[in-house]
Amino acid sequence: MDLLKPDNNDGTFCLNCGSPVYGRPDKKFCSQVCKDRYNYRIHSESQMFKRRIMMNIQMNYSILCKLLEKGCNCAERADLEEMGFKPNCVTGFRKSQHNSALELRCFDVRYRISGTRIYNIAYIDTAKPSSKDNLTVAG
Repeated sequence: MDLLKPDNNDGTFCLNCGSPVYGRPDKKFCSQVCKDRYNYRIHSESQMFKRRIMMNIQMNYSILCKLLEKGCNCAERADLEEMGFKPNCVTGFRKSQHNSALELRCFDVRYRISGTRIYNIAYIDTAKPSSKDNLTVAG
Protein backbone atom coordinates (compact mmCIF):
# COMPACT_ATOMS: atom_id res chain seq x y z
CA MET A 1 0.00 0.00 0.00
CA ASP A 2 1.25 3.44 -0.95
CA LEU A 3 1.50 5.51 2.24
CA LEU A 4 1.52 8.82 0.34
CA LYS A 5 -1.90 8.35 -1.29
CA PRO A 6 -5.13 7.75 0.61
CA ASP A 7 -7.03 4.53 -0.01
CA ASN A 8 -9.51 4.63 -2.92
CA ASN A 9 -12.37 2.94 -1.04
CA ASP A 10 -15.23 4.13 -3.22
CA GLY A 11 -13.75 2.60 -6.40
CA THR A 12 -14.08 5.66 -8.63
CA PHE A 13 -11.85 5.86 -11.68
CA CYS A 14 -10.87 8.70 -13.98
CA LEU A 15 -13.26 9.11 -16.92
CA ASN A 16 -10.32 9.88 -19.21
CA CYS A 17 -7.49 7.49 -18.34
CA GLY A 18 -9.08 4.98 -15.95
CA SER A 19 -6.69 5.66 -13.06
CA PRO A 20 -8.06 5.59 -9.50
CA VAL A 21 -9.46 8.94 -8.36
CA TYR A 22 -8.58 10.18 -4.89
CA GLY A 23 -10.20 12.98 -2.97
CA ARG A 24 -13.83 14.08 -2.91
CA PRO A 25 -16.39 11.32 -3.48
CA ASP A 26 -17.90 13.17 -6.47
CA LYS A 27 -14.55 13.72 -8.21
CA LYS A 28 -14.47 12.31 -11.77
CA PHE A 29 -10.92 12.94 -12.95
CA CYS A 30 -7.50 12.18 -11.53
CA SER A 31 -6.05 15.51 -12.64
CA GLN A 32 -6.86 18.77 -14.41
CA VAL A 33 -4.98 17.52 -17.48
CA CYS A 34 -7.25 14.47 -17.73
CA LYS A 35 -10.33 16.65 -17.27
CA ASP A 36 -9.19 18.99 -20.06
CA ARG A 37 -8.36 16.11 -22.43
CA TYR A 38 -11.71 14.42 -21.77
CA ASN A 39 -13.71 17.59 -22.41
CA TYR A 40 -11.70 18.43 -25.54
CA ARG A 41 -12.33 14.95 -26.95
CA ILE A 42 -16.07 15.05 -26.19
CA HIS A 43 -16.54 18.51 -27.70
CA SER A 44 -14.42 17.79 -30.78
CA GLU A 45 -16.47 14.63 -31.52
CA SER A 46 -19.64 16.70 -31.32
CA GLN A 47 -18.20 19.36 -33.64
CA MET A 48 -17.08 16.72 -36.16
CA PHE A 49 -20.58 15.23 -36.19
CA LYS A 50 -22.08 18.66 -36.93
CA ARG A 51 -19.53 19.32 -39.67
CA ARG A 52 -20.30 15.97 -41.36
CA ILE A 53 -24.04 16.72 -41.32
CA MET A 54 -23.51 20.20 -42.80
CA MET A 55 -21.18 18.83 -45.49
CA ASN A 56 -23.84 16.26 -46.46
CA ILE A 57 -26.55 18.93 -46.60
CA GLN A 58 -24.33 21.20 -48.70
CA MET A 59 -23.56 18.29 -51.06
CA ASN A 60 -27.29 17.57 -51.43
CA TYR A 61 -27.97 21.23 -52.18
CA SER A 62 -25.21 21.35 -54.77
CA ILE A 63 -26.53 18.23 -56.54
CA LEU A 64 -30.12 19.49 -56.54
CA CYS A 65 -29.08 22.91 -57.89
CA LYS A 66 -27.06 21.28 -60.70
CA LEU A 67 -30.13 19.28 -61.68
CA LEU A 68 -32.26 22.41 -61.74
CA GLU A 69 -29.65 24.26 -63.83
CA LYS A 70 -29.85 21.45 -66.40
CA GLY A 71 -33.66 21.71 -66.44
CA CYS A 72 -34.22 18.37 -64.67
CA ASN A 73 -36.91 18.14 -62.04
CA CYS A 74 -36.54 14.41 -61.36
CA ALA A 75 -33.81 11.78 -61.26
CA GLU A 76 -33.17 8.23 -60.24
CA ARG A 77 -32.41 7.97 -56.55
CA ALA A 78 -29.55 5.49 -57.12
CA ASP A 79 -27.86 7.86 -59.60
CA LEU A 80 -28.01 10.74 -57.14
CA GLU A 81 -26.71 8.57 -54.29
CA GLU A 82 -23.73 7.62 -56.49
CA MET A 83 -23.04 11.36 -56.85
CA GLY A 84 -23.01 11.69 -53.03
CA PHE A 85 -26.66 12.56 -52.34
CA LYS A 86 -27.74 11.57 -48.81
CA PRO A 87 -31.56 11.28 -48.69
CA ASN A 88 -31.67 11.49 -44.88
CA CYS A 89 -29.96 14.90 -44.73
CA VAL A 90 -32.58 17.64 -45.13
CA THR A 91 -33.17 21.09 -43.70
CA GLY A 92 -36.93 20.74 -43.46
CA PHE A 93 -40.03 18.80 -44.42
CA ARG A 94 -43.79 19.14 -44.51
CA LYS A 95 -46.85 17.27 -45.70
CA SER A 96 -48.38 18.51 -48.90
CA GLN A 97 -51.78 20.17 -48.63
CA HIS A 98 -53.10 18.42 -51.75
CA ASN A 99 -52.16 14.88 -50.75
CA SER A 100 -50.31 13.25 -47.91
CA ALA A 101 -47.00 13.11 -49.78
CA LEU A 102 -44.00 14.30 -47.79
CA GLU A 103 -42.19 17.31 -49.26
CA LEU A 104 -38.52 17.51 -48.27
CA ARG A 105 -36.44 20.68 -48.33
CA CYS A 106 -32.79 21.48 -48.64
CA PHE A 107 -32.49 25.21 -47.98
CA ASP A 108 -34.52 26.83 -50.80
CA VAL A 109 -35.04 23.65 -52.87
CA ARG A 110 -38.00 21.35 -52.37
CA TYR A 111 -38.43 17.79 -53.62
CA ARG A 112 -40.16 14.47 -53.01
CA ILE A 113 -38.70 10.98 -52.75
CA SER A 114 -40.25 7.70 -53.79
CA GLY A 115 -38.60 4.31 -53.48
CA THR A 116 -36.54 4.76 -56.65
CA ARG A 117 -36.89 8.40 -57.72
CA ILE A 118 -36.44 11.93 -56.50
CA TYR A 119 -39.01 14.11 -58.22
CA ASN A 120 -40.79 17.50 -58.19
CA ILE A 121 -37.45 19.23 -57.61
CA ALA A 122 -37.97 22.99 -57.64
CA TYR A 123 -36.88 26.17 -55.97
CA ILE A 124 -39.19 27.40 -53.23
CA ASP A 125 -40.87 30.66 -54.11
CA THR A 126 -39.30 33.17 -51.78
CA ALA A 127 -41.53 36.19 -52.00
CA LYS A 128 -39.74 39.47 -51.67
CA PRO A 129 -41.25 41.69 -49.00
CA SER A 130 -43.31 44.56 -50.33
CA SER A 131 -42.36 48.15 -49.57
CA LYS A 132 -45.05 48.13 -46.88
CA ASP A 133 -43.27 45.28 -45.11
CA ASN A 134 -39.91 47.06 -45.02
CA LEU A 135 -39.18 48.40 -41.60
CA THR A 136 -37.26 51.60 -41.16
CA VAL A 137 -35.19 52.32 -38.13
CA ALA A 138 -35.73 55.75 -36.65
CA GLY A 139 -32.46 57.34 -35.82
